[in-house]
Amino acid sequence: MSGTAFFVHGTGVRQQAKDRTLEQVRAGLFANGLPGYEVVGCDWGFRLGTSFDADWRELVARTLPPETIAGATTPPTPAELATSTWAMLLRDPLMELRLVLYTAPPSLREQPAGEPVLTLAEAAQQIEQHPPEVKDSGLTPEDLARAAHDIAVSDELTTDGFGDVPATSRGLIRVLAQAIVARALASKLFAVPGDEPRAAIDADTRDAVVLAIERSLTPAPEEETTRAAAIEGWLVRFLQTRGTQFVRERRTQIMEDYAAPFLADIAFYLRHGREVRHFVANELRAVEPPVIAIGHSLGGIVLVDLLSGADRFPVELLVTAGTQAPLLYALRALDRLTPDNPDVQPFTPWLNFYNPNDFLAFCAERVFPPREGIHDIAIEPPGIPFPAAHSAYWTQNRIYERINQALSGSLVQEEASQPT
Repeated sequence: MSGTAFFVHGTGVRQQAKDRTLEQVRAGLFANGLPGYEVVGCDWGFRLGTSFDADWRELVARTLPPETIAGATTPPTPAELATSTWAMLLRDPLMELRLVLYTAPPSLREQPAGEPVLTLAEAAQQIEQHPPEVKDSGLTPEDLARAAHDIAVSDELTTDGFGDVPATSRGLIRVLAQAIVARALASKLFAVPGDEPRAAIDADTRDAVVLAIERSLTPAPEEETTRAAAIEGWLVRFLQTRGTQFVRERRTQIMEDYAAPFLADIAFYLRHGREVRHFVANELRAVEPPVIAIGHSLGGIVLVDLLSGADRFPVELLVTAGTQAPLLYALRALDRLTPDNPDVQPFTPWLNFYNPNDFLAFCAERVFPPREGIHDIAIEPPGIPFPAAHSAYWTQNRIYERINQALSGSLVQEEASQPT
């Protein structure tokens, strides 16, 4: 088989990144039985889009609050340290507790002399059974009870005897309390703006909930033990390191290196979509048929938009990866495809690859009106989190295997044979 693999890149991609991707596509096609296809890139971003040069980056930097551009080596402030701590806890509520339990000396397990004290598991169970009520926090006692239950039955407290560790210090009790509050808030992380609990948007309220849990547990003695001080020392050193990293990411990488280029190309397409589609159409007509039209991210949106139009192109297969086209269809934001106009149909055959870890990838099969020829295929490179997951498609052999099968007709037979 021979023809052209016509590749339309996504957001933030310019010459060097485009060239690397095209080499990955060439290698993938060659290794999977499609060596006769010439790979051609469509340079719409370089020809039409924003130039991400030093002047542009300087202008973007001016939009950032001055507190965020003090320099990557500036030590984090206490407020930044608290922000980074809770950012990590909302992703992983047991992060602090796990750190303490796995790095503390064996003496942490020793029961103190005198009256028996609650173990960590018992302390979590006590909050589950008798959660405190903190008015105006937006977290109900039931929220805290469910969160405490999740902590009590977690692997951290049900393996290796860690649930039997005595809760003897304020430091350890605070770590447990923060885990419970973080778990309760994490369950509401994606609440509609305006519906989130006050504890999620007001640090004083959140800290009041933590304090209420601390006070409801066995109080620590006024004189902190040396191991309690050691616990807090380990946490401070760890969080200072992670806090610095968080601040550096926030100051430079997230905005200047990722978000701004992404937003720049999205904004350009929203304003100049017709111009981009016209450019891509001319490039597409100039290549040798038959054509595999391949679009990554925004490139997939461009191709889905373009190929659903009245014009016809020598395309025998549409391939998208990490694309937002199905979402924009649902939002009625594509050029011609819309739920309100079922007479306009997407191009088929269409292979839509997505990665469950890529938060910018969306599925098409169940969104568009029932139509044969649209296939969602999961690609999940092990160990690759977002945002790198958004770029990790083109090294995956499964994509090229499915392209080969689609061109030969065996993909349809394979999909039809799969149990529903």
